[in-house]
Parts: sequence; C-alpha cells; structure tokens
Amino acid sequence: HFENATMAEENDRFAFIADWYDAAAALVRKFALMYFPRDGTVELVDMKSKKIFLKRSKVDGVQLENLFIGASLNIHARQLKLVDFADDYTRRSFGTQRERAVVLVKQADLGACGSIITQLTAKGLALVAARLGVIAPSDAEELIGTRDSPDFATLVGQLTDGPVLALEVLGVGAISIAGGIRAAYASPDTATAAHQAELAFGANSVVQPTPAFENSTLCLIKPHAVAEGNAGKIIDTIVGAGFGVGAIQTHTLDTASATEFLEVYKGVVAEYPALVQALTAGTSIAIEIVGDADVQQKFREFAGPTDPEIARHIRKDTLRAKFGRDKVLNGVHCTDLPEDAGLEVDYFFKILA
Repeated sequence: HFENATMAEENDRFAFIADWYDAAAALVRKFALMYFPRDGTVELVDMKSKKIFLKRSKVDGVQLENLFIGASLNIHARQLKLVDFADDYTRRSFGTQRERAVVLVKQADLGACGSIITQLTAKGLALVAARLGVIAPSDAEELIGTRDSPDFATLVGQLTDGPVLALEVLGVGAISIAGGIRAAYASPDTATAAHQAELAFGANSVVQPTPAFENSTLCLIKPHAVAEGNAGKIIDTIVGAGFGVGAIQTHTLDTASATEFLEVYKGVVAEYPALVQALTAGTSIAIEIVGDADVQQKFREFAGPTDPEIARHIRKDTLRAKFGRDKVLNGVHCTDLPEDAGLEVDYFFKILA
C-alpha cells in the first residue's frame, strides 16, 4: 500500500504504480501516479525517495478513460507504463467498475467497422487494441468457447470465411455495451473476455494479419485522435471515400520506435521533437490503405495539408481539416513520398508486428 503524498482524501484520487525506463541510467524507475478526477490533474512521486517528482498539474492526454493496467502514458516526454494499482481503493474502484470486452467484427460487416468503433467509444469505452486478420477454424472455436450455443457452428463459419476485425475495449459496463452491437460478436462475460483478449492480442495471436504489401500506403491514426474518440469516424471517412483497407493494427510506440519512424523529418521539420512525443502519447492505429498504383498520392491528398488550419481553409473535406488540432496533433500521419510507402507499411506490419 502506498502512503498518500498529498493531503487529498482517498476518494478524491486514484493511485497507480508506473514504470519509466531511464535510458541514461539503464534502469527502471518506479513512480506512484496520482490522478485527481475532479480537475483532471496528475501528480508523480518517486517511490524510492518518496519525493514529489511532478507537482500536481494537468497533463495533456492523461484522462480517466486512459488509466488501466498496461496503459502507456507520455508525461512531459517520459513514457510511463501503468503496472499495478497503488492502493486498495483504486484496485476496488477499477476492479468493480471497469471491465474489458472483446468485439469481433465479421467480414460481412467490415464496412461498418468505423461506425461500430464510434458506437463503443461514444459510450465511454476506451479502444485498447485492434487487429484485422484471418482466423483458422480451430482457433475460432477456442475464441468463441461456448460450444453448447445453437449458433456455434454458424458463428465459427462467419469468423473464418474472411478477414475479421478484433477489438478490445475497456470501461464501465463494457460487456453490456459491446453486447448491444448487433453487427458483431462480443464477449459474454469478463472471464471469457480476458481469455479472448489473450488469444486475439497476445504474443501468439490467432488473428493473423494479411497485408497486401503492394499498391498500398500507410495511414497512422495518432494517439490524440484515438483518445478523443475519433478513430471510428476517421476509418468511416476513409472507407466512405472509396479507399480499401488491407490491414489494421494498434501500436503503442516507445520513444525509440517513434524516433526511428520519424527520422526522415529530423532537422527538416521544426516540430520534429513534438511529433515524436505525440506518437508516444498512447495508442495509435496503423492502417494499410490499398488501391491502384497511385494510391499513395491519392491518399496523401485525401489526408490534406499538415496544418489543419490551412486544411480547413483550402481543403475542408480532408482528414486533417476534420480531425486535426494543430500541426503536431493533426489527426493522422500519412506517407509523404511514393518511394516511402512500402517502407512505412513494412515498419508497422512487419518490423513492429
């Protein structure tokens, strides 16, 4: 149990244990992270020295729905991972109120996958993971679990006749909310959901991506857009514009990966350090956009100018005009040059996969 570092009453804040890898010292430092829901502020305390590391203040991107065990948070250029609850009150509160659910969108309903994601996030659920791929019959049977259901054979067939989008969501009433989505299969209970999440998103995932790796380009929905509940709307907009989707996969980039991916912009774009920090701020969604030989150019035009303010004036129907906030938090990253399209798709669907 971690002793309170502030004078706040216990029920005024939630406390977590967070790990931060200090590359300079080559060691993991542990912090107690306190989140105060009344005003959305955060405080960090070094658990070894018991000294306040970050005074209570607001941190962009840290919200109640983003707090769960396993979550990665970017706090002033440091990427912290929540590894445990720091007190019994937080453990009880999150254990009884927040639950996870797995949602499987069948091939016949993939055209509505953006709408389904929006329905889930609009009801307060956080999108934790997403993965588009094919599932073998034996894996589908284990994923569903309940063989005594009269729809078991039908559901196995639906999950194995083409690509399936697996989603993991977290929040209050997740099982009930996910179960209300008619166009998808959802976990019937929390125990099943935990098993399904491991099967779908664990190290040996049964959902096998099938990227085209040809006539394709990359769209990366940035963490701020995911946290703001815009991921489903962005996917809907992309599909509605006639672009094909070959693969979808969530990633939580660490600083090294984000730096490597954006290295081409180093020394070229003034916002480079902020761009790296923005990509490590939480969950991002990599999408392989497929089409004709000129799909990279077409999608880059569809994404719009990097500055959303300019986009809203001259290209108001583009993704960045609709979902961007500024030149760094501009909704999506897209491949800038035709020769980089294959490299960027490979990075997310081969190297990081």
